[in-house]
Amino acid sequence: MNVKIANLANNHITDYGEQGVADTLTFCNEQGLATVGAGMNLHEAAKTLFIDTPEGKIAVVNFAENEWVAATPTSPDSIRWI
Repeated sequence: MNVKIANLANNHITDYGEQGVADTLTFCNEQGLATVGAGMNLHEAAKTLFIDTPEGKIAVVNFAENEWVAATPTSPDSIRWI
């Protein structure tokens, strides 16, 4: 399918706690997938993914509605639009 990016910001990213987020990020990395929208802290979750193409650079952002929790400076989750 030639999938290269996993957009992870959603309200279920922490259904399996911090370990679930870590496992998801590790799995994606091991499969060669770039990730955007989630991380082990706010800095990681808020990162913009930049992709260089022959036509130019593309910026990919991914965020979810703030329903329950959002990443903080020290806890994992997805980046939320507040």
